[in-house]
Amino acid sequence: MDYCEAVDILEELNGLLKYIPYGTKEWKTTISRMAKLQLFIEDYDRWADKQAAKWDAQIEMERGLSI
Repeated sequence: MDYCEAVDILEELNGLLKYIPYGTKEWKTTISRMAKLQLFIEDYDRWADKQAAKWDAQIEMERGLSI
């Protein structure tokens, strides 16, 4: 699963949740899946932010060396 797929599935589950009776096994399973997807998305966002910071630092270092 990739980031975009996780976001799409989370949005679909959120839309379907209103049609599932509260407190049922299906509702609890859907909530659990949504929580796992949200954690995946948050982990990816943190990783992407770290990568962007590394790339920015690399670019700044290269600019400093080339001057």
